[in-house]
Amino acid sequence: MKTGKQLKKLEKKFRSSILVEYFPMFFVILVLLLTASFVIDKVPPSSSNTVLDQNPKITFFVPDSIKDKKLIALKKSLPLFEDYPAKVYPIPPKPLLVHESNPYGMKYWTLTERWINEATEYDIAGHYLMGGHHTGKQSKIIIDGLTGQVFHEYGSKYYTDSVASSSLVIFDPIDIECFSSDGDYEPCYTRGVPQYVIWEGEQFVTICEPVIKNWKVVSCGDSVTAIEIKETSENTDVSKIMDAIKYLESENLPILGEAPTEEEIFNSPHIKQIRLALSGYLDGTNSGLEDEALDATSVDMKCGLNNFDKTYYQSKFVILDTYDNDYGGIQAYITFIDKPDTVFWVWIYGMVGEQRLRTFCEKPPLEGDEQIFKTFIEDKIKSTKPEQIY
Repeated sequence: MKTGKQLKKLEKKFRSSILVEYFPMFFVILVLLLTASFVIDKVPPSSSNTVLDQNPKITFFVPDSIKDKKLIALKKSLPLFEDYPAKVYPIPPKPLLVHESNPYGMKYWTLTERWINEATEYDIAGHYLMGGHHTGKQSKIIIDGLTGQVFHEYGSKYYTDSVASSSLVIFDPIDIECFSSDGDYEPCYTRGVPQYVIWEGEQFVTICEPVIKNWKVVSCGDSVTAIEIKETSENTDVSKIMDAIKYLESENLPILGEAPTEEEIFNSPHIKQIRLALSGYLDGTNSGLEDEALDATSVDMKCGLNNFDKTYYQSKFVILDTYDNDYGGIQAYITFIDKPDTVFWVWIYGMVGEQRLRTFCEKPPLEGDEQIFKTFIEDKIKSTKPEQIY
């Protein structure tokens, strides 16, 4: 049996042997890292004699350690989970599902009940469960653990980052493998554009879809910059976020203006986008519209192209009223000539050249106003010039 001193000597000898065996490997790795860093720092400026000018595609190796540091700095410039704190509730107690609160709660009765039975903690915003009901689909079902209400929204097909203690959700989060050697980000594999959203109790509100160049966020999507988003992320009150978006949109030039002429309305790319989107829906390509336009996005109105008879969209329509939307794009009230039994409210979002149909909802008359409503529509159709029919 060996004594304590003998064991210590053996331990010391063992450690020394490991150091001797692996020291060359550690030394080589260190030299490679230092060399790569030196080469990057010493790359000459562009000139007609440099390799970079002769072949712009040639780039230098960037060690992962440098990428990691740049990625950490990049993520800090974007909305963070801690910017949107939420009080976390425990499970149990198990929520009692109200399936009839949403068609998806009824359709996926067994699936949602299994989620409840298997859940040990919430996924987002303190007391909500979230999951997909089909692999490879963007649809998300959200369950309020306190009320049992069921909601349906759209997110990413495969990748989602969320924590129970925050109302921030990141769809298709940034992946270091999707960066070019210049630090430009392009979605790769099955990922989409990163999307930062806030769960506000009934729906997601998008606050950033970052455009990244040279490891910097140069834009958060339509008219919203990274700095402005970071400032609004300090406000956990959704109404404040919406006020911030409204303010940012007000900085843009108006699309229609306060008193557009009939000609300006008719020639508006946003108005013409309604017909393009309806045609895209009818031919199955869904070009010119967002996923949100397909299904219900409101508890106050019947919404979604999927929820109405397609014969509406096959008919031509007229504009009853239209004006700029405070939150970007334009909104319009339309009725279809072949089925003038109701009015639809549509939201065309985005700047000129990037416009698409975001929301499509029915806006029926109030009870008791049906006849006035019918007369108004008939008069509007009769007074509309043929060239102003879409």
